[in-house]
Amino acid sequence: MNSGGIFADETLNKFNGGLFRPDPELDSLSLPNKVFCEKMQAENQEKLNSHKNTLLYLTATYNFGIKASGQKSITLYTLGRIFEQSIIELEKLTPEEQAMILGG
Repeated sequence: MNSGGIFADETLNKFNGGLFRPDPELDSLSLPNKVFCEKMQAENQEKLNSHKNTLLYLTATYNFGIKASGQKSITLYTLGRIFEQSIIELEKLTPEEQAMILGG
């Protein structure tokens, strides 16, 4: 996808200016499991709600991109802005702060 090419009888354009190219630094990134969920968090609603700093809680609690009455929803635009701000904040961290967050 990074460089485009031929697929069957079609010519595929490259996408996103190198977004899909190999990146050794990114490929070596290791995130601790606690970012995604805590042990046994999905066992019941009480345990799910007791770990609000995990992606499991976030994705189980909010409706992304679909506005529905009575549900908490986050638009895709807002989600994109949150992601962009997260990247900006991560770029500001010193190596020591990064190691502390990632548990290393």
